[in-house]
Amino acid sequence: MEGLSFSQALFQAERICGACSVANTLSYVQAVELLASTKVPVRAEFLRVLAAELERLYNHIGDIGNLCAGLGFAPGTSQGSRLKEQLMRLNERLTGSRFLRGWITLGGVTMDVTRDMVHDISRTLAGISHELAELLGLLRDNDAFLDRVNTTGILPQQAALELGAVGVAARASGIDCDVRRDFPYAAYRSLHFDVPVYASGDVAARLWVRAEEADESLRIIGQVLDGLPSGNLKSELHSIEPYRRRSLSRNRRVGPIYTGLWLVKITPFTAILSALLLIQIGRRSLWPFPGILFRIFL
Repeated sequence: MEGLSFSQALFQAERICGACSVANTLSYVQAVELLASTKVPVRAEFLRVLAAELERLYNHIGDIGNLCAGLGFAPGTSQGSRLKEQLMRLNERLTGSRFLRGWITLGGVTMDVTRDMVHDISRTLAGISHELAELLGLLRDNDAFLDRVNTTGILPQQAALELGAVGVAARASGIDCDVRRDFPYAAYRSLHFDVPVYASGDVAARLWVRAEEADESLRIIGQVLDGLPSGNLKSELHSIEPYRRRSLSRNRRVGPIYTGLWLVKITPFTAILSALLLIQIGRRSLWPFPGILFRIFL
C-alpha cells in the first residue's frame, strides 16, 4: 500500500483477506484515525461493532461446519454451511456485499441501518441462534464425534505462549486474552460479553470456544441494536503531517521518537506497552505481543 493515498489504501486493506474484510479494514482505519487525531462519532463506533460481530459470527459458524467436514461428520458440515450462507445473505442485504465490504470507512461508516434492517437482523439471528443450538446439541450427543475431537491435536498452554498464539487457539489453551476486552476499541467498552476460555487445548476446546463466542456475538449484536445511539456517521479526517527523523542526542525533550517505521509519541499507553514488552523479552516469551502488536487496532 506504500505510495497510495489513505483512501486508495483502504480498498487494499479491505481485500487482503475475504473472511477478514471487516477486521482488516477496522484495523487500518483506526490506525489512520489515531495518526490523524480524528474522533469517530459514537453511532459509527456502534455500527462498526455490528459489522465486526456479524463477520465473527459467520466465520465461527462456518468453521464449526468445516471442523465437522474434517472429521467426516456430514450432518454438521451441511448445517454449518447452511447457517453460514444465511448469514452471508444477510450481509448482502445490509450492505450489498457478502463480506460487508464498503461499510467501514475513514472517519466512520458509509451507511446507517434502518428500522427495517434492524428487524431483518433480529429476525435472521433469532433463527440462527435456535438452529445453532440444535447443531451443537447434535455434536455434544454424538459419541463417535466426541471421540475424534477430545484429546486430539492438543496445543499445551506453554507451547501456545511460546508460539504467540492469539484468538481461539490461545483461549482454547487456557490463555485468557481478548483484545476487545483487554484493549477495548470502537464501542466495546460500552458492551458486556464473556470471554470463553478452555484449558484442554484440544480440537474439542477450539470447537467449544468458537461455539460460545458465536453465542456472545449474538449477545453483543443484540446490545448494539437495542442501544444504538443517535448521531452522525462520519467525521472528517484531519490532516496528517509527514514524519521526519529526530535525533534524541540533540534534543532531550520528551517528544516524538523516530523508530525507523513510525513516529511514536510518548504517551502513558505507549510507555506501559514498551515496558511490558521489555519484561516479556527478558522472560524470553513475547506473548501476547506478536498478536497484539499485529492486531492492536483490531
